Amino acid sequence: MMLETLLLLDDRKQAFPLLSEMATEIGNSNWLSTQTAAWSFYALSRFFSGNAGAGNFEAKIVVQGKEEVVKSASPLRRISIPVADDGKVRVRVENKGQTPLYARFSARGIPLEDTTGRVNNNLGLKVNFTAKGGKPVDPTALPQGSDLFLEVTVSHPGTRGPYRDLVLTTVFPSGWEILNERLAGIPSGSGLQFDYQDFRDDRVYTYFSLGSGESKTFRFALNATYEGRFLMPALVCEGMYDHQVFARHPGQWITVSGQ
Repeated sequence: MMLETLLLLDDRKQAFPLLSEMATEIGNSNWLSTQTAAWSFYALSRFFSGNAGAGNFEAKIVVQGKEEVVKSASPLRRISIPVADDGKVRVRVENKGQTPLYARFSARGIPLEDTTGRVNNNLGLKVNFTAKGGKPVDPTALPQGSDLFLEVTVSHPGTRGPYRDLVLTTVFPSGWEILNERLAGIPSGSGLQFDYQDFRDDRVYTYFSLGSGESKTFRFALNATYEGRFLMPALVCEGMYDHQVFARHPGQWITVSGQ
């Protein structure tokens, strides 16, 4: 908000140091709430939209020994970088223009193994898999075509006040299909315990609140559809605006066997 105020006053000289500070904070690994991140990006976009002419830049980029001169009228240029056989990446950037440049390297991928452990920070998370009728079932070995239910119980330890704006993220293995009971008119078993629930192809986001000492259970209907071995990622529940409220249930490998 300070940056936006300086821009409204047309004081870009004082705004630039604050811009650099914000860019550094956003670029590191510190946790930011969705509201903080949104306001930051909004203020940054206002700064650059009023400074569009400064977007022209020229740079020499050397990637894995191959040199390329990049000229752009846009303030942002994205370049894909191949990874060498030894798994290393060698990049050198030389600014050939008058505009300050900021280089950022990011890598994305899916880990072959889920090595994350169990975490319970001011929040409890219990996971159960059952078949129809409530009988416990082993999710790691299922026959193809079988139905099952995931029950996730989130509990407030009672040591703090009520929790608002919690989100439970349940991502399922690609060998399973999510059965959206709402489309079939079947009660979900979760009642009205959530504020909003967002079904995607491979995951469900559940938004809800918890009173002090309260527990809520959410049920998800699933089907073991495709034969093979698949990774089920960790289940995570966290406060959207409070990083001290966080719980994670470790992921695991599951197998769907053919008939």
